[in-house]
Amino acid sequence: MKRVFYFYILGFCLFISIFLFVLYHFQDFSSEISFNDDFEISADDSNGFLRFVESPIGVLKISNKGIFSKYYEFPSFVGCLEFSNYSNIDISSMDFEIYLKELGFGKNDLFLESKKDFSYTVVGRYFVNSNKISLNDIKENVVGFKIYNSPKEKDFYSSLIDSVYGKSEICLDLEKNYEPVYSSSF
Repeated sequence: MKRVFYFYILGFCLFISIFLFVLYHFQDFSSEISFNDDFEISADDSNGFLRFVESPIGVLKISNKGIFSKYYEFPSFVGCLEFSNYSNIDISSMDFEIYLKELGFGKNDLFLESKKDFSYTVVGRYFVNSNKISLNDIKENVVGFKIYNSPKEKDFYSSLIDSVYGKSEICLDLEKNYEPVYSSSF
């Protein structure tokens, strides 16, 4: 008789666990990323040379209407600059980082409270790896950019950075093998 009672208790606990699991994963949740065509470029040239150029490039809107709080991981994107065919600036990379302004550079995890809507600014940041390039050079020679989902292979981005090909190969590989999520021309 005790065994039957324990099996009923175990079965009830299992049922509740499965129910909560399904409720959590199928609660009303949506996310949408929209990219801009208007850009406000800002730069850091505090040390007498241009360190980076950045601009808001979109908005992430998230709605968590469920009863549970939820963790959300911002998708990993890689941005690639497109330079004019007549560009005479010497660059070491064409790729740029994409992050959420409210979280700061290098952070992708969000904790979303239940029954709330959230809005975050998506920012693109291009690190200038030369003291010979000015903000004016960037503005005159960049004619557009493309945004790609970072491939699912483990550490795709960092493995290409460390490769013998160098950073400029990231965008060439992405352009050859993947479709962009978003593309903009100026």
